[in-house]
Amino acid sequence: MDAGTLELDPGFIDREDIVARLHFLEDMESRWPYSPAKDTPLADRIARCLTLLPNEHRSFALAAFANVVYLPTSLLTESWEYLAHVAAEGEGLSVGELIESAHFLEVDESGLVVDFLHENGVHGRLDTDRFSRLQTIDDLARALLIVGNDEANYKAVAKEIQLAFAKRYWLVLTDNALSGTSLKSDLERCRRLIHAYSELGEPRVVPIVQVLTSTAERNLADEWPVVSALRFDERFKIEAGNKSCTLFSSMETLEGVVELSRWLASQEYFQNDDRLLSTIDKSGDDMALGFKGGGWTLVTPNCPTNSLPILWYVQDGFYEGPFPRIMSRTSQVKGTGGGLTDAAEAMAPEILARIEATCG
Repeated sequence: MDAGTLELDPGFIDREDIVARLHFLEDMESRWPYSPAKDTPLADRIARCLTLLPNEHRSFALAAFANVVYLPTSLLTESWEYLAHVAAEGEGLSVGELIESAHFLEVDESGLVVDFLHENGVHGRLDTDRFSRLQTIDDLARALLIVGNDEANYKAVAKEIQLAFAKRYWLVLTDNALSGTSLKSDLERCRRLIHAYSELGEPRVVPIVQVLTSTAERNLADEWPVVSALRFDERFKIEAGNKSCTLFSSMETLEGVVELSRWLASQEYFQNDDRLLSTIDKSGDDMALGFKGGGWTLVTPNCPTNSLPILWYVQDGFYEGPFPRIMSRTSQVKGTGGGLTDAAEAMAPEILARIEATCG
């Protein structure tokens, strides 16, 4: 990447310590590759992005890219063991006691429950007499409706439901809680089902989060105390006038990154991208700084929409962020989940009677 060819200010690069920061990031990526980039070297991805930008935005883009917080899969996976110890200690239990007392749910169906149990050395995790296979709140609501609608296999499903409600805890796992929107929605749905089916048991809901932000923490408030491994606050947040931000050497650089972000959000190809329309609508703004105005520079194994779109957005030939996001992943916009919960609540008396008749 030639600073002269790209018309970058050498003084700016020195002041923001960009070379050293990018070398560190390249070293991280060489050890733990960012898989959505399909083996294209980081330097090449950054250079490609800069060539697509107007000159006045290039230096600020480089400053943003150099200040990415890179969180590889290996780091996040290892956090499950730490999180189990913290959660168990908070309840005055050993890890083994906590796990045997818990039903596990995950916010997005992505294998987090399996990873959590594996990293904590749990044997027999496929034993359905110990661990229910109803591993999302949607799974649980659907299972209740299977019983309610007297479907063919409802007796086996009823036993799994009974097992889940008999546990002392429901541990709700998620990788990222950056705005807290999806997590809070699932926690509220857990609460509603526990209330409707309290005859089966009243487990306590405990959210377990790998990456938490201060924004999500405020959204969840005191109502949902979170067990988290990594927490990021306003020091890592890109937002106009944010004097707490420590990512850059000056407010001028911060404001330049904000202006770059606004420029991208103002482009017609961004505003009319079918892949983003529902997410932008749910965000309630133009998403210049990410979903719900996130403003984070966090890069996880699939860069989250709460991070700056200048990091992850790709429209071939127009803009190509260096940490492309796989857009097909479950978004913030839930499908029929709320409707499933509504239906399961409404049918609670009939479903409870059928579970009692089946399981005793």
